[in-house]
Amino acid sequence: MVKLAWKVLEKISSTPTAVFTLQQLAELYSVTPRTIRNYIKTINSDYPNLIIINKEKVCLNQNTNHTLKLTDFEESRTSILFRELVKNKNVDYYDFAAKEYIEIPTVEKDIVTLRRTLKDFSVELVKDGATISLVGTEHDFRRAISSLLKGEMNKKLYNLEVLKKCYSTIDVYLLESMLKKQAKKHSLVINAYAQFDILLHLCISITRANEIEDTKNLVDETNYLKSAYITGFIDDVIYELKSLFSVDLNTYEKKYLSYLFASRIAKMSLISDSLNKDYLNDSISAVISTALNRASGKFYLEFNKTDLIDKLNIHIQSLIERTKKQQVIKNPFTENLKNQFPLVYEISVYIASELQKMLDILITEDEISFFALHIGSFILQNDRFVNALNGIIVYPQYNEMQNEFARKIQNVFTPELKIIQIVDEMTSLVQQNSIDIIISIIPLLNIRDVVYVSPLLNRADIKSIETAMETKRKEKSTLNIKDSFVQLLSKDFFMKNIYFDTEQEYIVFMCNQLKNSKIVDDKFLHSTLAREDISSTAFNNIVAIPHALEMTAKKTAISIVINEQPISWGKSRVNIVILLALSKHDLEQFYDIFDSLISLFSKVENITPLIKANDYFEFVNRIVQLLN
Repeated sequence: MVKLAWKVLEKISSTPTAVFTLQQLAELYSVTPRTIRNYIKTINSDYPNLIIINKEKVCLNQNTNHTLKLTDFEESRTSILFRELVKNKNVDYYDFAAKEYIEIPTVEKDIVTLRRTLKDFSVELVKDGATISLVGTEHDFRRAISSLLKGEMNKKLYNLEVLKKCYSTIDVYLLESMLKKQAKKHSLVINAYAQFDILLHLCISITRANEIEDTKNLVDETNYLKSAYITGFIDDVIYELKSLFSVDLNTYEKKYLSYLFASRIAKMSLISDSLNKDYLNDSISAVISTALNRASGKFYLEFNKTDLIDKLNIHIQSLIERTKKQQVIKNPFTENLKNQFPLVYEISVYIASELQKMLDILITEDEISFFALHIGSFILQNDRFVNALNGIIVYPQYNEMQNEFARKIQNVFTPELKIIQIVDEMTSLVQQNSIDIIISIIPLLNIRDVVYVSPLLNRADIKSIETAMETKRKEKSTLNIKDSFVQLLSKDFFMKNIYFDTEQEYIVFMCNQLKNSKIVDDKFLHSTLAREDISSTAFNNIVAIPHALEMTAKKTAISIVINEQPISWGKSRVNIVILLALSKHDLEQFYDIFDSLISLFSKVENITPLIKANDYFEFVNRIVQLLN
């Protein structure tokens, strides 16, 4: 199945109950409705009746039980070509074209793409007549192989079956079993994200050890470090590789693996409750503490907790080791974290930017998303992020049954639901305006937002309460964004079909408009560009929301460009650009609307009516209609 057909399938299956039009999907992927129809035909040939298509409407068939075959992953031709070059030193591209069943002009296009990609790894692709070859070091070859493969393995494909397909001569499941056995023996922890990365590097090492003899340039001897807690583990892994895979790694391969493991594996005691303080670096702890203090001042949240500092300390030490050797670790869930928890990710970006400046290291999007896992688990416990609802319980008093019922409710729903009052009947209610949800075991006349449950609170009751809470949250969120959006977007900052070549040009153009209206200054522009450099502000391949690292706007405002044709924004293609200018006095408003903006503008079914709006008034009316 072609890659774009997979993307169409992923989009449709990501919201199983949604109905799309062929035109919506066509505009999203810059193809024709006929092409989308052909993609769906291809999908249904692999997975019969998986996608329902009725005239111009498309949706997922809820009555099928297909399991998507993750092994349908196809490695790109550029990646295959590069691995052929690394293995054979040179390749005749006529032979490659015949082997891959493609035309010569297609190979020439692949060569141009590959040459551009390899520049980032200090590897040069040289063409001499019909022969192409590589110039570079073994270390750089391996970095490029790893990056090319990992870049093609998205969150749905990041698994051993994919690795097995790329390295068919290696028993990857046996390799995984050996790795886990030795990690357990030496009391080491390999997290789920690092495990795939390590297995990929082991596959590369096994393959290259069989292909070449000289690997001296793998390791810089002057910077070679031994990690005491990992040396025995490496020795045992190398012994097992020889025993199981008949691979005898030389000294330089061993040192290469020591770099690899030291930057990805933690001692068991380092992540246990009784953290080994001897491993922590005091100077790094001080830098982290400073960064968290600044984040606390910016977001009015208390981040500076010892357990969070210690966890980040361990991660950053590994990050520094990876940086020294120009090693990259991929997080397969980066896009998911950005799209599902945008505010958590945004706070993580700010903390990463402060650490980046103080430690003088580059922190990539993938590393930031690992920070987000640590920071997110911490800050989501804060009341501001819980979005707690206020509720009351209506339960006639009978012995201690009323209090026992309330305790059950609080045990299940704290901190998401705050019970502010328990009453025998509604006439006893003291507070009314602040109530979001009413839980009652008796009938109530002419009262809205009531969840009726049984006196003993069973599973069905809990599900009913959860559903009512989710409905209320969406209702409150809709009201917040509707009021805020209409208030903050001026017709002077609404633009349609403005086309530039780069995201930086859009940012400069939109910032200058706000600057001319005395809303922002040059500092805001520089801060917005700096934020974009750290991590793209594109979400779901539909909308980009550039904004500054600092809240320096004189007043909060929104500027919007909507384009009928998608534009390039980093690695994404978007139709809508929303520049968010924030005043430090409107932090609460930022919390209210940031997630909601991304949610509203990230639904493909919303895009067509919005980009078809002819002017500001029509656009705002359609926003209100969608929110209603």
